[in-house]
This record gives sequence, C-alpha cells and structure tokens, in this order.
Amino acid sequence: MKKKFKVTINNKTYEVEVEDIGTELSISEDARTEISRRVEDDTNIKSLEKRKKKEAKKRKEKEVFSKEVNQLSEEMASTSGSEKEVKAPLPGIIIDVFVSEGQKINVGDTLVVIEAMKMENEIPSEYSGTVEKIFVKKGDTVEGDQILMLIK
Repeated sequence: MKKKFKVTINNKTYEVEVEDIGTELSISEDARTEISRRVEDDTNIKSLEKRKKKEAKKRKEKEVFSKEVNQLSEEMASTSGSEKEVKAPLPGIIIDVFVSEGQKINVGDTLVVIEAMKMENEIPSEYSGTVEKIFVKKGDTVEGDQILMLIK
C-alpha cells in the first residue's frame, strides 16, 4: 500500500511516496528510494510519528520563546538608564577593540576580541546603548570577570 505525503525540510517542500512492503518501510521521492528502514509493525511507525510531532512542537516552542527572550532583553537594555558592565568571560590578551567611547552599539555587535589558549574569542554586546567608558586597549592582559567597558 502506497501513501503520499508532503514533507518540509529546511523550508523546502518535498512530495514523498511511502510504501509498506511487509516489515520494511520504503520512502521515495521522484521515483527514487531515499530511505529504507526495517520496522516490526505499525506501532513503531505510529510511535515514530508521535515522537516527530512532539519534537517539532518543542522546536517551535523553543523558537518562539527565544524570540521573546531576545526581544525582552533588547527592550530592557534600551529602557534602562543605568550603566552596564561588559566583563571578560575568560582570561587572555586583548587582540582588538572594535568600539570607541561614545559609539552607539546594538545587541550582538562585536566589542573586543580576546585571545585565550591560542584561540580568538569575539565578545559580543549583550546590550544596546552607548559605550560610556573603555578600560582596556589592544595588547592588554585581562583576567576572567574583569570589567572591559561600560555601556549606557
């Protein structure tokens, strides 16, 4: 027995044909076999379908939640009048400083690059605002949790 389904993967929709061949499940697209998997009975297929639906729902909820959190973070950063500290997440050497005092920045803008253990780590801004004060320069050695700059 063959069934046709529309499947969307990475925003591309495929029309697939699923054929039940005894205990083997064959899925094909455009007359060529893509996936062939041995299954014991319909319960395995049904549990797989339920699991896929549950995972898709979790991904959707996570995407919505992440968008809301990012939006709230940006709103909180732009409405707050106090200065926010940008701290070094790890000890290392300042390779580059990409901002200057008085410069307006947005969430996600790269502020500095710290080299630690021969790896360069870009430090993005967690806040939108204006760079109030910079305490480091290229070549400085910093400790973890050291204040690098203030954002207002």
